[in-house]
Amino acid sequence: MEQKRNRRAIPNIIISLLALLTILFLPQTLFILDGKAHAADDPEEKVKELKEEIEELWDMVDELDERLVVEEKISAWDRLSFYGDFRVQYAYEHWEFPYQNNFPTFVDMMAFGPLFSGVTAQTLADVLGFLADDRLPLKPRQAHTISNDQAWMMRLRLKMKAEVAETVHFHGRLSVKRYFGSGIVDPIFNGFPNTVYYSFSSSSQPSDTTLKLERAYATWKPKKVPLVLTVGRQAASEGPPRELRENRVRQGTPPAQLIDAEIDGIMLGLKFHRIFPSMPPTTLRGCYGLGYESGFGGGGRVEKSTANMGMFRWVSVEGLKDMTVAGGCFDTQLPFLADKTLLSLAYFRGMDLTDIPSGVTVNFPDPWGSTSQRVTATQNLGDIDLFGMVLQANNFGVDWFVSLGCNVFHPNGKVSQYGFGSLGNNDPRYAEQLGSAPGGDPSESHKGYSVYTGTRIPIPALRGKLGLEYNWGSKYWFSFTQASDDVNNKISTRGHVAEAYYILDIMKNFFARVGYQFYDYKYSLSGWHLGEPTRVKGDGNYFYPTPEHIHAAYFLLDFKF
Repeated sequence: MEQKRNRRAIPNIIISLLALLTILFLPQTLFILDGKAHAADDPEEKVKELKEEIEELWDMVDELDERLVVEEKISAWDRLSFYGDFRVQYAYEHWEFPYQNNFPTFVDMMAFGPLFSGVTAQTLADVLGFLADDRLPLKPRQAHTISNDQAWMMRLRLKMKAEVAETVHFHGRLSVKRYFGSGIVDPIFNGFPNTVYYSFSSSSQPSDTTLKLERAYATWKPKKVPLVLTVGRQAASEGPPRELRENRVRQGTPPAQLIDAEIDGIMLGLKFHRIFPSMPPTTLRGCYGLGYESGFGGGGRVEKSTANMGMFRWVSVEGLKDMTVAGGCFDTQLPFLADKTLLSLAYFRGMDLTDIPSGVTVNFPDPWGSTSQRVTATQNLGDIDLFGMVLQANNFGVDWFVSLGCNVFHPNGKVSQYGFGSLGNNDPRYAEQLGSAPGGDPSESHKGYSVYTGTRIPIPALRGKLGLEYNWGSKYWFSFTQASDDVNNKISTRGHVAEAYYILDIMKNFFARVGYQFYDYKYSLSGWHLGEPTRVKGDGNYFYPTPEHIHAAYFLLDFKF
């Protein structure tokens, strides 16, 4: 492109120089060549004629330049394509909380009442104890329910692709997602980590009306070698089998049960079927990403920074390492099972995980507060291994899938300065209060497991598809699914989730979906890698107000353009 632009620019430069030379030297040249003839002519008339000739020359130059610019623009637009989708969704949610004990918020502890009549020696002792980083008392909360009878949300995604060269292509996706009537606000923290606004979920989290970068990557596919190189903000969200419920083709690379997040990095793939043509389409991909940048440009400073813990308490943060993710996927087809199959095997390792990346929420760690707060990493806690597979196929027109996941925590013994503990373990200061062994062991390793399965059955007579899904997660189940489209992040649930939905294909590029989800939580801290989960039951002790059941019904309209 640059070479073409330079070649086209050369004639413009030459023409412009000729015109300038003509203006400067043509009158003198004409008089020198034929002094007598010019002496007899009227000088003013000759100057007038020369000016007219120069104006015509400039018109020709402008016309040539305009033609070249238009052709260049047309060529660029021919290589660039824009498309996208728009969604409007209505949802109803009903949360059921058992009787429980939670750590008090600042408002709870400072509820003095009229004329400070509520102040007691115990209240002051609790406040001073927290400021001194001492143990906190637990506050009882009666069993109760909360409901939201009309949560309207819209999502706009603008997608783009361009041909950089014959073997190099660019892909991008910009997104905006917001609740109706929410104004310009930060996301509301509901106890799940995917409601903290940070790099892994910035465009997937309902927030303001700003378009956010969800994907931006360039792909190079050399002709003579069976490799694929991708660099940038990767297609690491909406992987298989999420496309079934989304009524789309596959949108992401890794299995959605393990990785459903917005990740910056690099990926290199080897296409075996280009080496062995008799093989079905088979690709092995290796990837490396950066989850948290501890230095300049990241959430902290190179040497030292501070983090606000709330209630007038700040802590020093220093010596953090970058959080990185490495791993890969192996994708192939199984022709003997069905004509349309996918088997994806995956392994990822998160290294030097922080307690929480740099981000913003309202309010942390109090789900019932309304104060905007910036959060940042305070400690590197260790590593996490993720293993998993997804098998999906279509038999007799029916889509089905089975996905399995396993995670292993490798804590290094350090704890979050927010007080949430280490990878899968409580902070020893609060361990006994939260139901674990007195003192606790922040270096103890744990394993978690998950099963995710479902089917989608076509109903041609009703122009639609009936979908049924179920997932279960064990006590220590965890995966990187912060960009999940579900506000409650159902794949991260430590317990059971059942969902039924119906997709109505109204017309090409326009469908509706109605569905219902039931969450049955067995352990607390779903979606978190921090702290030891506690059995959800009456009179349990939890950091946050923790629901036992959630009923969620929704209806959405989806348009592709």
